[in-house]
Amino acid sequence: MNQEHSKVNITLLSVLAYIGPLFIMGRVAVEKDVPEVEFHSRQGGILFAFTAIGYLITAILCFALRSLPAAAEIVGLLLYVGITVAWVILSLMGIVGVIKHQQKPLPFIGDFDKLFQK
Repeated sequence: MNQEHSKVNITLLSVLAYIGPLFIMGRVAVEKDVPEVEFHSRQGGILFAFTAIGYLITAILCFALRSLPAAAEIVGLLLYVGITVAWVILSLMGIVGVIKHQQKPLPFIGDFDKLFQK
């Protein structure tokens, strides 16, 4: 039973890694040294960082375009929607990988993942 409980924890921590800042749970949990949890929490952390940076850049760009209110609204809306859709798609791809017990790197994110491996 303990082995089964551990598999459930590993799967849960791996899924949570793709839900925003919850990737931190995989970094501090008891199962943090399990390769599957480590891989998915690293991927989720990079995805969260890119999403946050994208939102920050969009906010700065909208602030810079404040003298053209219509352009700022259109550009901001398109960028926010694009970043959110990309985050949802990549998160779902990661969660499907967890459910299938695969450690397949996410598109674009996988290239940066190599920089953070031990």
